Amino acid sequence: MKETITTEQLADMLQTGMTKAQEKMREIKSVSDILQISGMCHKKDYEYWVQLRLGKVKEQKDHAN
Repeated sequence: MKETITTEQLADMLQTGMTKAQEKMREIKSVSDILQISGMCHKKDYEYWVQLRLGKVKEQKDHAN
């Protein structure tokens, strides 16, 4: 099972263009950035970002940074 998501994969997942996917990747990484690799996030970073957007968790500044 793959644990990383690239910007290209994010564009496919969100069914959007690369510009919007890059914007969303920056949003994800602003909340959590386990890998600290440009253009790629960990699956857990994405999942945490989704939970925040759904209002299921409260943002913690030090989460996985």
